[in-house]
Amino acid sequence: MNDTVCYSKLIEIKKLTFSQVDKLSNIFYNYGYKKVSAGKGIGAISLCYFPRNAILFLDTTGTVFEYIEICFECNRTKESSSKVSLGEMCSQKMKLVKDFFKVSGIEYGITKGLMGGD
Repeated sequence: MNDTVCYSKLIEIKKLTFSQVDKLSNIFYNYGYKKVSAGKGIGAISLCYFPRNAILFLDTTGTVFEYIEICFECNRTKESSSKVSLGEMCSQKMKLVKDFFKVSGIEYGITKGLMGGD
């Protein structure tokens, strides 16, 4: 709500170490793809967008100042502003982010709580 996190509504919470922040930043900004010129590619967008995961950026008082929502089922994201970005997206990058979440111990939205599953 606004800039306050209602922790009672969250299913899983993982605070990243500095090393994990470096690894996630590496995925965001050092992996990408070349964009296909308009009219030269075929694509589709899934309409499921039901984000079960997010990355919250908190200041020293615990106030959220930016966020990234992630739906791993349709591979779509939503950023709180243009100040935060996952960089250029592709399905391989989403897999790397999903694998990072999984290795970090996050299950909900990765292996549990999916539309066709648990």
